[in-house]
Amino acid sequence: MMRRSVVWMAFWMLILCACNTLKYVPEPSMLLKEVHVDAPKYVPGREELKNYVLQEPNERFLGLINLNLFWYNLSGPDTTRWVNRTLRNIGEAPVLFDPILAERSRQSLTRYMRNEGYHNAQVDTTLRVDKRRVELSYNITPNEPYRIRQYTYLANTDSISRWIVDGLNQTLIRPEMRLSSPDLNSERARLTRYLQRNGYFVANNNMFAFEVDSTLGNHRADVELLVQPKHYARHRIRNVIFMLDVPMSSFVRNPNNASDTQDRGMAFALADYDTLRIGSYEVIYRGKPFVSPDALMHNCLIEPGSFYDVQDVERTSSRMNQLELMKYVNIRFLEPYAEDTTALVRALDCYVVLTPNLKQNFSVEVEGTNTAGDLGVAGNVGYTHLNVFRGAEVLQLKFRGAYEALSTNFMSDYTELGGELALTFPDFKMPFLKETFKRKVDARTEVALSFQDMSRPEFNRKVASSSVRYNWGSPTLRQTIDLVDLSYIYMPWVDSTFQANYLTNNSYLKYAYEDHFILRAGYSFSYSSTPLGSNKRSYYTLRGSFESAGNLLNALYAVGGIDKIDGFYKIGKINFAQYLKGEFEYASSRVLDSRNRIAYRAGLGIAYPYGNSRILPFEKRFFSGGANSVRGWSVRTLGPGSYKRQSQRIDFMNQSGDIKLDLGVEYRSVLFWKLESALFADMGNIWTIRNYVGQEGGQFQPLSFYEDLAASVGLGLRANFDFFLLRLDMGMKMHDPSKIGLERWRFRNPKRSEDFAVHFAIGYPF
Repeated sequence: MMRRSVVWMAFWMLILCACNTLKYVPEPSMLLKEVHVDAPKYVPGREELKNYVLQEPNERFLGLINLNLFWYNLSGPDTTRWVNRTLRNIGEAPVLFDPILAERSRQSLTRYMRNEGYHNAQVDTTLRVDKRRVELSYNITPNEPYRIRQYTYLANTDSISRWIVDGLNQTLIRPEMRLSSPDLNSERARLTRYLQRNGYFVANNNMFAFEVDSTLGNHRADVELLVQPKHYARHRIRNVIFMLDVPMSSFVRNPNNASDTQDRGMAFALADYDTLRIGSYEVIYRGKPFVSPDALMHNCLIEPGSFYDVQDVERTSSRMNQLELMKYVNIRFLEPYAEDTTALVRALDCYVVLTPNLKQNFSVEVEGTNTAGDLGVAGNVGYTHLNVFRGAEVLQLKFRGAYEALSTNFMSDYTELGGELALTFPDFKMPFLKETFKRKVDARTEVALSFQDMSRPEFNRKVASSSVRYNWGSPTLRQTIDLVDLSYIYMPWVDSTFQANYLTNNSYLKYAYEDHFILRAGYSFSYSSTPLGSNKRSYYTLRGSFESAGNLLNALYAVGGIDKIDGFYKIGKINFAQYLKGEFEYASSRVLDSRNRIAYRAGLGIAYPYGNSRILPFEKRFFSGGANSVRGWSVRTLGPGSYKRQSQRIDFMNQSGDIKLDLGVEYRSVLFWKLESALFADMGNIWTIRNYVGQEGGQFQPLSFYEDLAASVGLGLRANFDFFLLRLDMGMKMHDPSKIGLERWRFRNPKRSEDFAVHFAIGYPF
């Protein structure tokens, strides 16, 4: 007993020593405890002002606790010991207040305010010292900003002046705007791009300058646009040369032909390269072109005879990079020798250098599964050909098999076998459309066939599908149109006992276990406020989708005068589904400081069966709970509404609905190395539109649906390896709508086996 007390005493003494934040702050230095930047709300970029502060205090875990400083202080002074070095590497040394950095930060904030037009802004620093701990505040007084009285450009007789005057018709600079350097830089970039889109290959931001006269008084200034005096020629594309797996180092200037204005002045360094000329296009290759020249010309928007347009270059680069066959894409421009440097229009040759990927690859994946305690294994085998018809078409063949034991004696099990064949064309395949229009649409066409066979003790289910869809997008917006998606669900066998107990004529489940067709069309999009791969600190995303099924068939049957059978139109003896479905989600991630951010999301989904359907096909219904939903519940164990399942097993058929609501907020904090932590809170549920037998309490009630909202809180641990993220979350139920009265509030008396859920996943939940 005495020995245990000594151990505990030593432990608490160690903790108290680590809590001494001044442990490694030598006299007379002071610890920088807090930094504040105070500015009026109307100051532009107010949320980013801390980026101009050159010294910040030690980071706080979840914004509250100096955890990293705690680990550092937990170490001993002897750095030759492994444990002390480890603690210091995990932790963070105390940040000592530096008056020189404080002054430089004040000057940096002052420069920022002046760049935003507040030339008389005043930035003061305030220090509060308490027991060698410093709280530093930067107080910004903007004062009245300078505003633009007029914005002018004095045109001359140069050919470029006409284009600049035309470009100024869409100017971003307006009278009474603040005299802001970022706004002037944006105007400079806009004019540069306007010229680059109209043939001026050499246009750049440095050719523009602004002369500002701020002596007018009354905080007004005149701004004049100046152009660097120089001869500027427009450039017309003469030839487009595709270099297939040919390094640029293989081409050299050819001085022997320098006087020939029809020659590009380029010579081959290697004799075994061949040239294929198609009009003003050339393909340079060795042996045999690895891709069809037609595919190259179709995806190249840089056309011989047209003026240089930077947007065509960007779109060509994007389209070439989207071809999975291409490993590297490099587009370069060279002026031919012997060009007249004083000409108003000069020639330009475009070189598209392409390096291929391996054409074929195989993949094998094996994974373990655990569904509410039912263990299993699954495997995927895939084959991909990136150039199946030599036009950069991608052929994908996938096979999947899965097995899951549904009982401890392995007498009842779940098996799944399936396969998918998909063919992706690198262009917009649509009959009756002109080729010029197809080239303008940066879309890919996907055609897919799939089959799935699922066998459970209760039933056997087979699904055959085919689809045609178009994908296209930009760095910030991706869009998909499902032109046609046809699925046939075939139920060859249903257990008689299961059928007698659950699939009576009054049961809504009966439809889910009957054969049916789904013929649908749809549209979906995904928008991000920052381009993919951007390092911008704060951003938001929007995702949405809409689909319609059965309406065309229903109209054709009605117009054709075909009679209904048992109240439904049928294809042969099989019903087809008819419904509308839409989903929308907003998510945002906001930076608090370099190690902490807050993320939140709101998602809503509604699906409405009508006409030829009384209930949604099971494949189209919503479910709740799981790693990306309300994390206090396992997947497919929440809802609908206040519905309470009758056993501990997952009631996946009954726990589905027509309406879904997901709300979530997450506080993310960097720990050390690649590890991150999170505190989260989720809220949501699913509901049915109609009152189905077997889903008692599941119908959506507009005036009282909030009473059925499930809520959970939890902790998360993540390992962020940049290119992927591993996530472990543990959620606890706070409000369980399936309970009655005060039992709904689970935090009053949580049960470990009932009110907690652990999730392992890849990627953030939103």
